[in-house]
Amino acid sequence: MGMNIQGNIIASGASSPFGAAIDTQEPGLMFEAGLSANVVTNAAGSVIPAASIAAGIILREGATTAAFGDTTDTAANIYNALFGANGTPAGGGPNYVLSRVIRFINTTGFADTLTGGSGVTISGNAVIAATSYSDFLLTVNGPGSITLTFIGGGTY
Repeated sequence: MGMNIQGNIIASGASSPFGAAIDTQEPGLMFEAGLSANVVTNAAGSVIPAASIAAGIILREGATTAAFGDTTDTAANIYNALFGANGTPAGGGPNYVLSRVIRFINTTGFADTLTGGSGVTISGNAVIAATSYSDFLLTVNGPGSITLTFIGGGTY
C-alpha cells in the first residue's frame, strides 16, 4: 500500500499545496511527493531491497529478540531502482535526481544498526533506536556509489 509522509505516516492521496509532504516534527524538512512505505518484516537482520530504499520510506517491523543489523542493497541496485537500467528515471527524462531524503522507521523493540552494501557508504549515526526513525540524505555519486548521510531522527 502506498503512503505519503506528513509528520506521521498518513493515507495515500494526502497532499501538500507545494507538491511535497512536510514533516511537522522536523521543521523545514520536506520529502518528495509520492514516496511510499515499504515494510520489512524479517525477524533477524536482512538486506533492505533497493526498491524499498528507492520508495523512500522503510518501515522495519518484525519479532526481534535483541539488537540486530540490516544491510542496504548494493549501490548499483539502488541506482537502477531510482533511475532504471539505462540511467533514466521512470517516465523518461534526464537523470536529474542526485539526492533525496529517505526515512527508516524502526517499530521493533530493539536497535537496528544499518550498514552499507557494496558501494554504499553510511555517514553519521547508523543506529536506529527502538521505536524510532532516522532520516538520511541519499546522494547518488554515480552508478556504483551512493552515500546515506544521517540528518536527524526521533521517536516513532
